[in-house]
Amino acid sequence: MQPFHNSSASVAHHTWETNALVDWCEDNFAVVAFIAEFVNTLSNFWYLVFSAFGMYNAIRYRYEKRFFYSYFMLFVVGIGSALFHGTLTYYMQLLDEVPMLFGSAIFIYCCYSPSLPRPPRWLVAVLTIYPTVATSWYFYHRVAEFFQNAYVVEVVAITVLNTVNRKYFTQAKRVEQLPRAASAGQGRFVDAIPSSDADPLFFVSLVAYLSASAFWVADNLLCYSHLLPLKEAVGYPLRFLLEFHGWWHLLSGLGMCPFLLTFWR
Repeated sequence: MQPFHNSSASVAHHTWETNALVDWCEDNFAVVAFIAEFVNTLSNFWYLVFSAFGMYNAIRYRYEKRFFYSYFMLFVVGIGSALFHGTLTYYMQLLDEVPMLFGSAIFIYCCYSPSLPRPPRWLVAVLTIYPTVATSWYFYHRVAEFFQNAYVVEVVAITVLNTVNRKYFTQAKRVEQLPRAASAGQGRFVDAIPSSDADPLFFVSLVAYLSASAFWVADNLLCYSHLLPLKEAVGYPLRFLLEFHGWWHLLSGLGMCPFLLTFWR
């Protein structure tokens, strides 16, 4: 799905060309002259908060490195997204979307088999090749819908794997870790997350991400027919609440945080 926006409806007192492949429903340069999409830019603050919280916990509780890197990539996405929405330039758009592809690949790596420290090598190869090829094709052809479809494939994979692997939450209290070390008599065991704790985290993550997706779709489909007239009617500052892509940032960031915690806390 390709977002469209009428640039003539926006204030254009800026000093650079906006050449991004997509433009969202928020008026451009309408609040300040040096930020293209004000709410869509500042709402990336939530990505930084959630990912910083995750990285802090990963260090504090000594999570495996793959979980730290997942939160780190979410942090990179937040920075790239802020640069993209703040400038609406193509190369800043790549700083937003390319980390989304590679970050989602790391999420898949985390949730493929939460009971193992290292998923199989073939999965590592697939999760390296897929975002690399997708990025190369996208960079050459510059078709926004291609990125969106490539990203959706990863999100579906994450959701399916997360759902399937919930069986680990109801198993024994102790889960085998580091099978290679175990064969040498140096096995390490960790406490599994009780189902009573994991289930709420899982459903918070699922509901948050589904809600985020609904806001994303509504921002595209209802922009001209409903959102822009309603924004004009309510005026500032209430119209900030109608910037649905900003809600996507908040809820998708919230959805990623408990998702990872369900695998290791």
